[in-house]
Amino acid sequence: MKCIRIALLLHAALLANPAAAAVISWNAAGGLLPDQAGPWALSDGSTVHDPVLSAGVLTLTTEADYSRQMYYGISDAGVAFPASGSYWIEATLKLGYGASAAGWWRAPVVVGIGFDNGNFATLEIASDSIWIRNGNNSISASATVDTDDMFHTYRLEVDGQADGDQVRAYQDGVELLAASSVFYNGGTRSAFWGDATILSYGSSEWLAVSTNVAVVPVPAAAWLMGSAVVALMGARRRGTGACSAGGI
Repeated sequence: MKCIRIALLLHAALLANPAAAAVISWNAAGGLLPDQAGPWALSDGSTVHDPVLSAGVLTLTTEADYSRQMYYGISDAGVAFPASGSYWIEATLKLGYGASAAGWWRAPVVVGIGFDNGNFATLEIASDSIWIRNGNNSISASATVDTDDMFHTYRLEVDGQADGDQVRAYQDGVELLAASSVFYNGGTRSAFWGDATILSYGSSEWLAVSTNVAVVPVPAAAWLMGSAVVALMGARRRGTGACSAGGI
């Protein structure tokens, strides 16, 4: 009986462990849409288009009336921030085409991270231009680079969750932008990518996405421990288990 109690306590401790952050990755070559592969959820405001996965490329397309969105994200309970280091999200993509509403600094592609205090950090990708947004209608840093001739890997890194904390952006491993640009925009913890604003439209192609702000699944060890408990209980009933022999 003592053995079973110990095993049950260990099992409960494993299951009660708070979720930790882990790197999760989605790759179009796997043949599954991000929401099929998990844990990404689709937000689709398009009345014409759906995400299309073909020949190892995911295509996202929104209409030219600026009012539609199509993006993937994880939020709230699905997000856990690492205990140390920067928060990051990385995507390999190519812009097809796109436009933004005049007077607003929004792009057809947004890669971003949100926090519980309502603050956000975003990297925005338009035709041959990328920028880190600072607030709702300004740019803190921008660069002129190719975005639509070939696939590139973009990385957004965020050092903290407070207003004005440091944000950096990379293309193909080269740091291009750095600014004190964590800003308040409301909302909760999240990581997201795609056409995430109603103030732009366009088409983009995606090969892979990864981030270090996802929740670790319940450890396999917890379920193995559960199986062990069941086995121990069965063994005790049969009188053949280690505990019944005066073990632990």
